[in-house]
Order: sequence, then C-alpha cells, then structure tokens
Amino acid sequence: YKKGVFNIDTAIAYGKSEEIIGQYLKKYSNEKWCIVTKIKSPSDYLHDQVNQSIHSIGSIPDVVLAHSAADYLAPSFCKELHQLKEKKSIKQVGVSLYNEDEIIQVMESDFKPDVIQLPLNILDTKLYRNETLAELNNEGIEIHVRSAFLQGLFYLPEVDLKEKFSD
Repeated sequence: YKKGVFNIDTAIAYGKSEEIIGQYLKKYSNEKWCIVTKIKSPSDYLHDQVNQSIHSIGSIPDVVLAHSAADYLAPSFCKELHQLKEKKSIKQVGVSLYNEDEIIQVMESDFKPDVIQLPLNILDTKLYRNETLAELNNEGIEIHVRSAFLQGLFYLPEVDLKEKFSD
C-alpha cells in the first residue's frame, strides 16, 4: 500500500485468502484497497459465493469476476452476475480470461464485462502487440493484468530455474 499498490486479487478458491485479507482490512481500516474476487459456476451458488466473500473480506468487493470464460459464457450465470452488480452495489463485474479466443467469445456474448483480467508479462505480449488491449480499452473495458511475473517464476534464482526447467 505504501508503495502505491492498491488492488488485491483473490478468490474463494484461494483457500483462506479472503479471510486473511479481511483481517488485514479490519486492522488497517484507513487504507482504501480495491478488492477483486473471483467466483465460479453454478449460478444457483453465485449469491452464496458473493455473500461468503463479503463476510470474509468484511466489505463488498469492488470487482467480482467470473473465474473463467466458461462461467461467464453460461447465460444464467452471467445474467445473475450482472444483476448482482446492482443488488449488492458491486462497482464492476467481469471475467478472468487466458487468451484471445476467449476474449472474442466474451465480447460476442450478450453481456459486456466492465473488467477483463488477462495474463501479460515480458515473455508474452501478444495481446498488446496485436492491439487486443487497445480494442478492449476503446470498448470501455478495464483491463487487469495478472501473472506479470510468471506466477513467481520471473524471480527464481537461475540455479532453481535450471533444476526445475532444464530445457
């Protein structure tokens, strides 16, 4: 927070992360974080997941994302997700994606996301180079980058890299 990072990405599926984040937020209530959490189908469990996140975090998440393209593209799940935005005063909803094909599918769906979360890092800049990111921005979609450091691999010592990834 002191270094200018204000977003926390979490999910119910990440073990006790939401509870730990909630404890921290309670202790440091003067800090204003943007909490992004992910939920997954089935849609009849969607309300319960959001309520569980609210309880664990201690506040309404700023952003709720479908955990995958398959979740977001399920019509009942996506409709419920967008309805929850209004019912729970969630600022933004969207989806966590992996590739350009998923982006195309989501953009052709009935519900346009507010946010799309994507992997982007120094070794994989395709979505930047092919102007997909610019197109999403032009559509008014906020882009959240994940895996910027290759999920920690970027910082492994060379000796560990050679041992784990000999090729």
